[in-house]
Order: sequence, then C-alpha cells, then structure tokens
Amino acid sequence: MHLAELIVTQDATTSTAYTAEFFASAPSTFTIQSPINHVSGLGYWDIDKGAGANVTAAVNLYYLASDAVDTPSDLRIVKDDATNWVDLGGIGTTAPAGSILSTNNFTSFSEFALASISVDNPLPVTLLDFYAVADDMKVILNWSTASELNNDYFILERSKNGSDFVKLGEVAGNGTTNLQMDYTFTDHSPYLGLSYYRLSQTDYDGTTEIFPVVSVLFEGNKRFSVYPNPVSDSYIKLIISKMENHELLELNIIDLQGRLVEKKQLKTDNFGNLDTEIHLQKPLQKGAYIFELASEHTREYLKVIAQ
Repeated sequence: MHLAELIVTQDATTSTAYTAEFFASAPSTFTIQSPINHVSGLGYWDIDKGAGANVTAAVNLYYLASDAVDTPSDLRIVKDDATNWVDLGGIGTTAPAGSILSTNNFTSFSEFALASISVDNPLPVTLLDFYAVADDMKVILNWSTASELNNDYFILERSKNGSDFVKLGEVAGNGTTNLQMDYTFTDHSPYLGLSYYRLSQTDYDGTTEIFPVVSVLFEGNKRFSVYPNPVSDSYIKLIISKMENHELLELNIIDLQGRLVEKKQLKTDNFGNLDTEIHLQKPLQKGAYIFELASEHTREYLKVIAQ
C-alpha cells in the first residue's frame, strides 16, 4: 500500500484535519529543477490540510516494487509549488520496496511524488494510451506517454492473427522527460479485415517493454455492400461490383469471437457484378459481425450490425 505519514508541528493547538490520497497515474506537469533528474510518472500522493493552525511538516512515503526503485540512495521526494517540483530531500531505505522520509520541511500542501537525482530508479516510461484508427485507405496509430526515462525508440508491429507479428516501423523516443508526449505512425498498406498492432519501447541500455496489443477493422475500398445495415431479419440484399467475370465467391459471416456463423457460395455475372437477395438460415443475434467475401484472387470485409 502506498502509505503517507505526516509529521507536523502546529503553531497552535487548533484542531486541524489532514487528508492524503494516492493516485496510480502520472502527476501534474511541473518544471524539474536540479538536482532532480526525473519524477515518477507511475503515481503521486495528493496531501491536503484543512482550516486551522499553521504547520511545519515532513512526510514519510512508502513505495512498492512496482515503483521500480533500484538505487534508494538516489531516491528523493518532491512536491509542487504550482510551477516547479521542489526537492524535499530524503533517502530511500531499501529496494525495490521501502520508505523515504523528507529532510527538507514544508509549510504548504499539494502533490507529492517520488523522484531521482540520477538516471537510476528508472520510474519507467508511463504509457497513457495506444490505439489504432482506420482512416480511408490507411490505419493511423496513436499513443501518448505521461513520462519517459532514457527512452531510445518505439517499435510498431502488426499481425493478421494477433500472435505472429512483423515489424512495421520505428519511432524515436524523447529520452528523459516528465512532459506528456504524443506520437503517431501511419500504416499506408494495412491488412484487410481485422488486424492487430503491437507497440514496444526500448531504453538506451537495450531494455525493452512490450505494451498490450490493439486491434482495428480495415475494410479498404469495398466492392460489396449489404442492405439493410443494420440487419433486422433473415433476408439481406448483397450487391457486388467490379469483380472478375463469372468469379466464384464465398461469403462467410463471422462473429467478433472469430466463429463462423454462416457460409454462402456465390458467382458474379458476365460483368463481374452480382445483385442478389440472401436468405440466412436464421436471423442473426444482436451484435456486430464481419462479412468476409473471399475468392481465389481477393478477400474483402464488411462490418454489419444485427439488431
């Protein structure tokens, strides 16, 4: 547990309330001043004082193994003054878990966080988000970090099945920073249908962290459509155009768990087109489905909603 113990000296015996809350997210952004090298983006304590006496205080903060402390002698406590991170001193007791008592007293309350006076205590890259968006004929990948330490570069990978990934590209990191950083990368030749993207981050020393996979449905330049969409009964109209003449096609209806719900065999006319009504064996249950149109030469996808 991320405990915070206050040691206070009041200038009066007035009853005064103190509150402390730990947030497992990046603290607000303030200017880092020497000798502080970086501030943790993994969490912070919000400590407040109610009305009452004026105080002089110190704080003892408890950290866990998840806070990535490896050199407790370089660990420090910082608090903000609404502009800068102020060094409150202290030395960590042990690694990877322990506590640290501030040695520079303070008289006001705000956000408190762990910091380091060296590149040790990695307090690693904190990823805020990572997501993929299909946009026209491309897929755009976006991600943001709350803080970075010795961040050399990111690698983007993609996969058709969520297991076998190939490298897509590389984006330079921002070294060490406590500011939010926003990144983007464009896949100009995405896989058709449902595909998966993976982001990893590598430090200057070669240490690599792999983040959770995200997925996206890319429908491309569709040559078939389904009406109505959303579907409400067992009859649907299928329109296909610009395929090969007399092309044999297979329509697969797949749920979002990857299970085949129904399959139909089709064939285009003399001009590579088809306008037909399809009778499903039974109405689709409510939810989203992938309609896959496959032939020897092509494979295209369409998202259809059943209601």
